Amino acid sequence: MWRKKIKIIFILLSIIFIFTGISFASSHIKLWMSWEGKSHYQKIMDKFTEEKGIKVEIVYVPKIVQKIKTLAKGNGDLPDIALIRDSSIPDLAESGIIKPISEKNQDISNRGKFAFTYKDKLYGVPFYFDTQIVFYNPTLFKKAGIDPPNIDWTLKDLEEYGKKLKKIKGIIPFGWGAYSSYYFAGFEHSFKEDCIKCQTKLRFFTSATEKAVLFYKKLIKEKIGVSLDRNATLSGFKEGKIGMTIFGTFIIPDFIKDKINFAIAPLPINDKTGKRVASYLDYKGFVILKELTNDKNIQELLTFLTKEDIQFAFCYPLYKFPDNEYALSKVLEKNPYLSKLRVTVNSGIFSPKEEIYQYYNKALFNVLKLILSKNIPINKAFEAGKKYLKGKK
Repeated sequence: MWRKKIKIIFILLSIIFIFTGISFASSHIKLWMSWEGKSHYQKIMDKFTEEKGIKVEIVYVPKIVQKIKTLAKGNGDLPDIALIRDSSIPDLAESGIIKPISEKNQDISNRGKFAFTYKDKLYGVPFYFDTQIVFYNPTLFKKAGIDPPNIDWTLKDLEEYGKKLKKIKGIIPFGWGAYSSYYFAGFEHSFKEDCIKCQTKLRFFTSATEKAVLFYKKLIKEKIGVSLDRNATLSGFKEGKIGMTIFGTFIIPDFIKDKINFAIAPLPINDKTGKRVASYLDYKGFVILKELTNDKNIQELLTFLTKEDIQFAFCYPLYKFPDNEYALSKVLEKNPYLSKLRVTVNSGIFSPKEEIYQYYNKALFNVLKLILSKNIPINKAFEAGKKYLKGKK
C-alpha cells in the first residue's frame, strides 16, 4: 500500500514537473539583436517581463543574418525572434527561415509595412530606422563666410560652399564615399523625373545614372569633392579637416560623446529637377523564427514593441527614428538634431527587394570606380556594368 502511494506521488510530481517545464518554455523568449542600444533593449524587455510575466533573453550577435543562415543550414538552435535590416527580408524569406506574420493589433506605419513587405506579404515588425544626412563643421563654415544651409538648400549651394571651403588651407570641402552605391542611389534618384515608377521598375545605368555620375565628376574635377572610405571620412571630420560629408544618423551619439564640432542638414534639393537627393531609410525590425508565428507570447511581445511609448523610449536617447507615427512626431518635435529632418523622412527611399539589385550595387561600385578614378568613358563603363548584369538575370 505504501509503495502504491509513493508511486502515485511520483507520477503526480512528474506531471507537475512536465507541465511546469512546458509553462516555462512558453514563457521564455530568446531574442537576438545587433547594432546600438543593447542596454536600452534590456530596459524595454525588463518592462515587458514585469507587465506580462514573460521573460525575454537578449543575446547580442554581430553579423546576425549570416549566423542565422549558418545555423538554419545545420539545424542549429535558432532564436525565437531576431532584429534584422529590411534589406535581409528577401534572402531569409526565400530560404524559408522566416514566415509571413500578421499585423493584427500592431501599430505599424505604412512606411514600415512597405519596408518589410516582400511579394505582398509582411515578414517583419518594423521598430526604427536610421538614414543619411549631411554633417558639416560650423566653425569652418563661419571661417569661409558661409551661412548654415537652410532646409531648401540645393546641389548648386553645395558646389558654392565647396568653392569657399576650398580656400581654407588643408581643408577637404566635401569628403564622401563616392564609390558607394548606398550614397549614389539618392543622387541618381533625384535625377529621375518619374520617381513613383522608379520605386517599382528595374532600371539600370540610365540617363539619370549618367547625370548623377557627371555631377560627381564635376565635384572631383573642381577639387570640391574627395572620395574617401568610411574610416578616413570619420577621422577627417572629427579632426576638423572636412567641411561637409554624408553619413548615417546613427553616428550622432558618438559625435556628441566625443564633443565633435558638428551640425546637420538634410540632403540638398537637386536644382535641375526640384527633387531632393533621397536618403535610404535603413530600417531595423523583428522577424519570427522557429515556426512561432502564432505563438501568443511572441505576438504579445511584437505588439508591445510597436507601442508609442516603447519606441520613443528607445529612439529618443539614441537619435533614431521610430516607426510608430506618434512616437516619430514626438522625436522630431523634441530632439534638437532630428527635428530638422522631417523632409528627409518624407523623401526617403527603401532598399529594393529584387535580387538583381544586389548585383546592380556590385556593378555600380565597379563602374563608379572605373569612371571616377581611372577616367574610363561613361558609356564604356556602363556597357561593362550592363554586361555583368546580363549574366546574372
